[in-house]
Amino acid sequence: MKQLNRIIFGLWMLFSSAALQAQQPAIDSLQQVATSLSDTDTVKIQTLIALASLQTEQGNYKDAIINCKEAYRLAKEQNRAFSTADAAMRLGSLLGDQSQHKEALGYLQESARLYEKLNERKGTARALNNIAAVYQDMKDYKQAINYMFRALKIMEKLQEPFPIAIITGNIGNLYNLLGQPDKALVYVERSLALHRQLGNKSGEAYALNFLGGVYEKMNKTSQALKYYLEALEIEKALGNRYLMVFSYNNIGEKYMESGNYALAEQYLEDGIKEAKQIGAVRELARLYNTYAMLDSIRQDFRSAFRWHRLHKQYSDSVFNTERSKQVAELQAAFDLEVKENEIQALEQEAAIQQLALDRRNALLAGSIIIAVLLIAVVYIFLNNKQLRTRYDLLLAQQRWRRAQMNPHFFFNALAAVQDVMVKDEPKKAGNYIAKFSRLMRQTLEQSEKEFTTLDDEIVMLTNYLDLQKLRFGNKFDYVIEQNGNLETEELLIPVMLLQPLVENAVEHGLKNIQENGLLRINFTLNGDQLIVVVEDNGVGRDEAAKSKSARGHVSMSSQILESRLELLQKQSGYKAEVRIEDKTAPESGTKATFFLPIKHR
Repeated sequence: MKQLNRIIFGLWMLFSSAALQAQQPAIDSLQQVATSLSDTDTVKIQTLIALASLQTEQGNYKDAIINCKEAYRLAKEQNRAFSTADAAMRLGSLLGDQSQHKEALGYLQESARLYEKLNERKGTARALNNIAAVYQDMKDYKQAINYMFRALKIMEKLQEPFPIAIITGNIGNLYNLLGQPDKALVYVERSLALHRQLGNKSGEAYALNFLGGVYEKMNKTSQALKYYLEALEIEKALGNRYLMVFSYNNIGEKYMESGNYALAEQYLEDGIKEAKQIGAVRELARLYNTYAMLDSIRQDFRSAFRWHRLHKQYSDSVFNTERSKQVAELQAAFDLEVKENEIQALEQEAAIQQLALDRRNALLAGSIIIAVLLIAVVYIFLNNKQLRTRYDLLLAQQRWRRAQMNPHFFFNALAAVQDVMVKDEPKKAGNYIAKFSRLMRQTLEQSEKEFTTLDDEIVMLTNYLDLQKLRFGNKFDYVIEQNGNLETEELLIPVMLLQPLVENAVEHGLKNIQENGLLRINFTLNGDQLIVVVEDNGVGRDEAAKSKSARGHVSMSSQILESRLELLQKQSGYKAEVRIEDKTAPESGTKATFFLPIKHR
């Protein structure tokens, strides 16, 4: 299973300026030097690159990108291969940190080719490292780790301890993201030892953060927190405010998961303050998201919604600026069209009423007017068909998302927490809250997606069913099976497609039996189809339908499911089928079979 990438550091920054501590006087001095030099002066290129490095360390990406682009332009004009490679590498790294992946990879690939042509092996390794960082940001961890090992091979031949320390730390972090913490621990500990041997405090802070992530993956929260706190102390001593923001978020998450909400809030507040001061917008979005989860756990849902809205606002400003602009334009056009249609409809209604009053005296004129109006209605209908389809799709998606997680389940889940706390079972309550918070986090993160990986869907179902088992006193068990060679991290299925039927099986089938309940979910590859079977040994639909509330819930879930599958086919050609049937005697329960087309990310 995948773990959320909680330590998202710019891997290339360590290579270019890990030992630097950005100082405003140095930036001002370099800015004056760069301004005073002519474009033909070769010193100007390296001055601009050094200035960009300090600005990056300070979190000033906008000016750093401007200076790198200028250095790249001058190097190209002067036909200086080495300077072009250096500027391209740094520019690609900065663009990658802004999630402009395609453009970033173009510059970094060019840099790697130039360094290799110049037989500059250190530069080649740096470019490969930074290419891996872009692939990591794209969550293509396998591709990222391939580039990392190519860079490590070069540096091991050169016997360069500092780059080796950097790359091994990055490899360890990638293994952790791939769900292999044992391998990750070997590489990260090697990295930490090298940084300490070299006396590189900034590198030590990175390695400690990576190490905290590994122990977090191993569910060793106290050890993870220890390393995060140790990293923060080093970052404060260095004055590296950019890294401090990440550590504040990591520490806040750990205190939140351990139930120490006051300390969690304190560290998140400090992180938000630092992120605002250095203008780290993407990191600020992550802190807002963590704060939303904290307030959700504390049942302050109004505040949680406010933080989540800020998270979405800042995320969109970094990752989806252009897309948000396009969506806003489309929405404005849609709103204008709707208003115009309403006005036209009112005018039509008035005209029809007038025709009804005058038809005795002006039958012929009325007929002509009616004909004209009918033509206008047909014209409006044809021109607005696409908008109505879009409206129907949005409406159906809204209904689907409201039905994704039964609100009663959240209240029942919180009641279950209260019950175990009353019974003085804090460990059990802690486990329950942790699972519940993870499930809420996944729900928030996937609320805007149409498709998710099969791996994430299985994690969602596992957390949901674990909570339901705890809630119903383990009166039922569940099994999730995978047949064949399923690449769960590559296969895509519609978000929350299975959850409504799984919820029906628990709430209206298994809840009504006393013991030995079993829910089985099976994933099987069959040619170009993914077949998913959800079956239970509960009371069956006929017995469940005797309850008025059950009839309404099952019917609503089925209708929404059919509507969503139909709209998916219209929107993207994704043709899926579902068959639901009661088991025949002597077996009892319900069986639902999904036939899903294979879709890779």
